[in-house]
Amino acid sequence: MDPTPLVKPNPFAYSTYRSAYQRCLDLESSLLSLDVPGGLPRPQISARVLGHLLRLAPNDNARVQVSQEINSATDEDGLMVLAYRYVFNFIRVFKRVRGPTPPPSRPPSQQDPSEKDRYFWRNLIEESN
Repeated sequence: MDPTPLVKPNPFAYSTYRSAYQRCLDLESSLLSLDVPGGLPRPQISARVLGHLLRLAPNDNARVQVSQEINSATDEDGLMVLAYRYVFNFIRVFKRVRGPTPPPSRPPSQQDPSEKDRYFWRNLIEESN
């Protein structure tokens, strides 16, 4: 299933955000005429990832960063590479692998207290013999 289509018309007033979002809209609509370099997300997916990152950024600092990266891409391939970087270096981190997250395991240095007590007493007895 493809991600949610980008919001149209462009929701940003005249700014760097608007031009960045417009590049995403243009990429989304150009999906029939572009060849996808190996391993990169399709243009439609790339456009939607970048557009939603821009639109749903948690604050202006994040929005500025994403818009600058979008605007600095030289062509559609550059936008798809940028989307790939966000998907595989940032978004994928939050993808659930299989089943619920397992409970944290105890480091070897933090044994069960009763195990520590047994170890202590066993060594103390051995040393006294």
